[in-house]
Amino acid sequence: MQILLIEDEANIQMVVGDYLSLKGNEVTVVTSGQEGWRCLQADPTRFAAVITDLHLPDLRGTLLVKQMRDLAHETPVLVIGGDLDPETVAELEGYERCMTLPKPFKFGELEAKLTALLME
Repeated sequence: MQILLIEDEANIQMVVGDYLSLKGNEVTVVTSGQEGWRCLQADPTRFAAVITDLHLPDLRGTLLVKQMRDLAHETPVLVIGGDLDPETVAELEGYERCMTLPKPFKFGELEAKLTALLME
């Protein structure tokens, strides 16, 4: 399965990207929200799932999800972040096929969330 990982922290890119690859996924890693948005616009059906950080230097994860849903992108999205407050979680999980996962997380939690998203 093809997964788009949008994350600006190099260590998280490496660890999460490597883990997902070891699980048999093809992972495209980008470091900014705008770069991720360009990937989604270029081929809206390419990715089975998107994992994005909540806080990117150029685009907040909430805005990326809103842009996707406003343009009928149905790709499942997992938003990860170290400071997911209840209002942000409620906003994001109000979108179809969108879940949140607080940092730090265990690989089992990441895998469980992705599995749940793909089953929706």
